[in-house]
Amino acid sequence: MSGKPRHLYIRIGFLLAFVLFLTEAIASGEDILRVIRKGDTISFLSIKIYGYYNRDIAELVKKANSQIRDLNKIMVGQKVIFPLLSKEGNKQYNLQAEAANVVVTYITGEASFLKAGGKGWRKLKANEILFPGDRIKTNKHAFVELVVNNSDVMRLSSNTELTIVNISLENGQPKAKMKFGIGRIWAKIKSFVTRNGKFEVGFPTAIAGVQGTIYQAELNADSTANIKVYRGKVKVAQKRNNIPLNSGNRIRRPSPVNGPRQVSMKKWVKIVREMQQFSFGPDMPPGDPKSFREQWLGNWEKLNKQRDSLFDEM
Repeated sequence: MSGKPRHLYIRIGFLLAFVLFLTEAIASGEDILRVIRKGDTISFLSIKIYGYYNRDIAELVKKANSQIRDLNKIMVGQKVIFPLLSKEGNKQYNLQAEAANVVVTYITGEASFLKAGGKGWRKLKANEILFPGDRIKTNKHAFVELVVNNSDVMRLSSNTELTIVNISLENGQPKAKMKFGIGRIWAKIKSFVTRNGKFEVGFPTAIAGVQGTIYQAELNADSTANIKVYRGKVKVAQKRNNIPLNSGNRIRRPSPVNGPRQVSMKKWVKIVREMQQFSFGPDMPPGDPKSFREQWLGNWEKLNKQRDSLFDEM
């Protein structure tokens, strides 16, 4: 080997080592520098570094990076400083608010959201912070990643509608409830295992309570649904039927009323375990969950697996 190629390899090796030091090494009393990779957003990196993301953190990062005009528009290879919260001027940010939220940490394609009580839909962007009552709607070819209560991940495929019903933190235990309108979702739940949390997704005819980590669900226009559990387990419980007082607009004659009796809130409950799937819907007799083989063939599955691996590093 000639001296020139060897010298070149040494320089490349030094350069790579220096970049690795800048991106990963955290020296005492120094700010944290990250080189943006494909799929990174300010909110995702903030959750990874600080453990949470809110408007205060966004302002802190923006103040430390005067060269970035818009935190929603960062480029691959760009260097971003994340200030240490322990510094004297940043100590106020150590006081993390107990207010829970949903953060958009990644998005491709077009999606929109409607604020609770709002009248007009707005374009959904990365780093958006959402709250109970907000609705999300994705367009064709869209992919939206949400982080709920700084720990749980939910992703929406194209042509999907989701409403945030409730998000809260009670004695350090995160609780979340979503209403699934139509489309396909992917959930990677961490709070139930590590923080004794509660995560529910409401379907037109049932409620799915997560008791594990990874699953996906698909809801069709006719309200039929399918749940696939990859890790852990999901409890699916039928909702109580709401029977109208005057069915078919016919006025019934007064009739004797039976005495009080206990009414079951759930007609059936199914536990869908790891590597099982379960289908349900209106007028569909619930069968037993069936096994399926794990395959990662489609772009939806591959992208979710790729994004999940990023959260496994946290």
